[in-house]
This record gives sequence, C-alpha cells and structure tokens, in this order.
Amino acid sequence: MNLISQVSSHKAEMSQLFLDEGIISGQLVLFPGRDDGHPSNTEFHALWNESCSIVRMGNMLEIGTGSTGAYVNNDSLIICGGSRKECHKSIPRQFYVRNDFMTTERAFAASIVVGNYRLLVVGGERQNPSETLRTSEFIGLNGLDEIGPQLPQPTQNMCFLKISSSMAMMIGGKDIDSGSVYKSTYFFDIVAEDTFTKGPDLIYSRQGHACGILMINKMVHVVVLSGSDDSDKYRGTEYWTPSLGVFKDEDVFPKYPLNVRGSQVNIVIDEWLLQYVNVCFQAISGPGKSSLFVLGGYVDILGTPTKAVKELKNSGSSWIWQQKPNLEDAMAFFTAIQIPIHLLDC
Repeated sequence: MNLISQVSSHKAEMSQLFLDEGIISGQLVLFPGRDDGHPSNTEFHALWNESCSIVRMGNMLEIGTGSTGAYVNNDSLIICGGSRKECHKSIPRQFYVRNDFMTTERAFAASIVVGNYRLLVVGGERQNPSETLRTSEFIGLNGLDEIGPQLPQPTQNMCFLKISSSMAMMIGGKDIDSGSVYKSTYFFDIVAEDTFTKGPDLIYSRQGHACGILMINKMVHVVVLSGSDDSDKYRGTEYWTPSLGVFKDEDVFPKYPLNVRGSQVNIVIDEWLLQYVNVCFQAISGPGKSSLFVLGGYVDILGTPTKAVKELKNSGSSWIWQQKPNLEDAMAFFTAIQIPIHLLDC
C-alpha cells in the first residue's frame, strides 16, 4: 500500500491521535526569534486559558534565529539550530542544558518527533558557506543519534508536520541558492524513517508560511496559511484532506487577517505592501484540533514583527478569526512548542 493510500485508510487513527493529543497540550513555550532585528525573549503562554498570565523569561538560550524543536519522551524539550550546530534540551524546571551538536548548522529547518523520544530535523540553511540543505538528522536526548534520509530537494522555510502517528507531510519551502519557491509536498513514512513520497502540489508556491491541523467531522484537514511566493506576493489560505486528494482554496477558511502597524513604521501602507503579510510565523492547533492559533510573524515588507495572536474557529455558520491576548514580545522566526499543562504552574 502506498503512502497516499495509507492516508485515506487511516482516518480513524488520525481522529483518535489528534483528539487525544489536544487534551494534554495546554501551554506553549516560545523560544527566541527576532524582535525588530534583535533576539526576542522566551515566553510561556497558556493559549487557550486566558486566566493564565504570560511568563516572560528573557533570552535564556544562546541560539540564533530560525530554530526548531519539540517536546519529546514525555519529559523533555529539545531545540536545535538557528544558524548554529548546537541542540539544547530541558527537563521540567531545569532549563537549557547544552546537549550536543548536529552535523551542520541549520537555520530555518523543520522537525517532527519520531518514536516519541527523538527529533528528525530536516533541511534548513547553512550560512558558512551559504547553502540550502537537503540533509536531515535524528537528534535524541543525548545528541545526534544517526544521519537521516536525503530530502527530495534542498529546502528551508517549509512546514513539516505529523498528519497521523505513522505519517508526516513536508509542505512548500524555498531553495535560497536557486531562488525557487516550491508548490510541492511530500509524505514521510514515520515508521520506516527513510521514505519521502511525492504528495499533491499546493495551489500556490509558498515559503515562510504556517501549517496546522483541524479536525472537522472527524477528518484531518491540513490548513496552509499565508507566506510568500517566488515574487514575494502574499498568499491566502488553502487546505487538503485525504478524501480530496488535492489542495483547495475555496472560501471555507478566511485569509489570515491583515494586521499592519503602519503608524509604527511611518509610511503609507498601500495595496502592494499588503500583498506581503504574513510570513515567518507559527500555527498551533487548539484543543481537539478544533481551532488554529496563529502567532506573531512579519506583517509588512519592511520586516515589522507583530505581537498578535489570533484564533481560527468555527462560529457555527462559518470560520472566523478571533483576536486573543497578545504575546509579550513581537516575534518572527521563532519556535513555538506545545507542552503539557502540568509542566508549568498556571
């Protein structure tokens, strides 16, 4: 059975996986990104419990812009890259112990959890010399476990997310060396740990976009938001489900709302500038995968980051964007990781 057939046959598995996952993930840790050209602070943010306050803890990690990471082994955070080789790990209330090194520096890479206890870090950009990477590596609790599979093409600024317990999807991205921005997607076999298979193309080429999972009528919907194409034009929202087989951009989900802070950059925001927003941000699924939270990102072509947090939710008759409490810092190129509620006091 090929991977696309597996997607269609695993509807029940996907539903149970993501409904269960939504129960345990109650807070976020946001690792440093950029705030108007400077490193932002680390924040702990209870996304869907507004009675909890944001905890701002300063830039505790010596890690650069564009890192990637996840919560693994039910007790640890691993975060890697950001223009460096280092990976760091933390366990509850013991933060940021330097772990080990990857084989190369990686900025703007992506990662998923494999086997519950390690990261698969894929692609990214090496800066010395400048190169978009086609390599990957598995990072465990004690550092580098093994070299991972080759990517189908050199890729950075893409999405890479699980769509079931046995399958992930890599979506879009860019090769900075050729200037190509991709429409392509690939399924990754999490069980075999070595196979990428061509998936359906996006409608629009995208880099710097965000992706998330919504469960609608017990069916996985992969939602792709914003980003820019190879001519630096803003893109709207499109989505994919196993039953569709192709991406659609029908008016089911609204575009991410424009939130340009023109008064802060002292220019007139015209229609051309509005085409660029929103890039280099994060999307996180809410409880039961019934909504998506979108955080931060650049909101104009001048590279102005935002503090905004918005939730894409079903109002009963349509999908709408709802404003949520802002981040403490404006952020772009940051890493947002869901963690269980019990890890932090609320």
